[in-house]
Amino acid sequence: MKSLQSVALIVGLVTLIIDAAASAVTEEDVVSAAVADYNKRLKSPNAFKLFQIVRKRVQNLSEVTTYEIRFRIKETTCSTGVAISEIDGCDFKNDGATIICSTRALVPKRSPTHLRIFSMNCKSAPPQQPRFNPDEVTVLARLQRLNPNEPNHSTV
Repeated sequence: MKSLQSVALIVGLVTLIIDAAASAVTEEDVVSAAVADYNKRLKSPNAFKLFQIVRKRVQNLSEVTTYEIRFRIKETTCSTGVAISEIDGCDFKNDGATIICSTRALVPKRSPTHLRIFSMNCKSAPPQQPRFNPDEVTVLARLQRLNPNEPNHSTV
């Protein structure tokens, strides 16, 4: 019985080590690699950097870890020649273009630091509008409180 427990313990430790090694690449690493690739192919004078991760899905399969990530990038004030390690220091351009991208990447469990992006699609994104205007909500709240015909509301 003890030998069976020892085998189970060793298998469990090996599984943990493999899972830890496979997680050497993060979602941020995938996005950084995708943005670097986008900037290399860019014909614009200004580089883009990550603005927002919209959605991510990570699957740990037997041989690989797959990443499917949807994200927004925004134009910066830096040139496309800036190194990826320096792009975090770049400011977003006030009137800069926003692009929404989807990327898929694989990381083999045997080579956990070898990231392979196998698809990336990008398109111009419409400007983000606020979900609501705080002034409108305030006005609606005041109108509701001033309506004497509604029960449980007092007039001001």
